[in-house]
Amino acid sequence: MTDREKPQVVPTLVSAKGVGYVTFDGFVFEYSRDTALTFDGCRNVTVRTSVIRHTSADAVRIDGGSDCRVE
Repeated sequence: MTDREKPQVVPTLVSAKGVGYVTFDGFVFEYSRDTALTFDGCRNVTVRTSVIRHTSADAVRIDGGSDCRVE
């Protein structure tokens, strides 16, 4: 495997604070060194029919906010 083919690993793939009315539908999230998706104080955020794999911690972390869900 060449350097170009190796996956790049980052701490968190999506980190959102205070956002609202966002939907992630049909995404593949992979290769994070920490929690893949974090949502702090967000409203109406949905992660639906997506794949989350190859993380070193949790797939999704939701702190505070309202009406956030993983389907």
